[in-house]
Amino acid sequence: GGEPLLQRDFLLACLRILKKKGVHCAVETSLFLYDEEVFRSVDLILADFKIWDDALHRRYTGVSNLPIREHFLRLGGGTTPILARTPLIPEIEQGIEEISRFLQGIPAVREYSLLPYHPLGLEKARALGLSQQQFSIPSEDLMERTRRYAFLR
Repeated sequence: GGEPLLQRDFLLACLRILKKKGVHCAVETSLFLYDEEVFRSVDLILADFKIWDDALHRRYTGVSNLPIREHFLRLGGGTTPILARTPLIPEIEQGIEEISRFLQGIPAVREYSLLPYHPLGLEKARALGLSQQQFSIPSEDLMERTRRYAFLR
């Protein structure tokens, strides 16, 4: 896990090698950071949009979602397809309908998926001596009720 754009030089070096070999390349990012050269070098962008309300986003992630919104819009008119995702967390009012409506207006967003939250990062956080809030895994009923906001173009 982690944000690959934080390792920009290494990422670009890997992308150059892979592209020379004809390998299809994707980047999985929070879109909090923006790097034109990286985004021009990939064939697909996978990006999470976790919470619509900026104050709640700050509370749970530690950063504003305003740069994320701006970066979706900057990339949105380009030709590189974006697959957007929201990990569904039952304890948080994430604004799924608002996120979906926002993403539907962005041409490069080819798909919006809702994923069930998973606690895989808890062990990593503990190993690093960090505390991380634990959430519950969403029920199948909740997943089914929110799937109407997902889309595929």
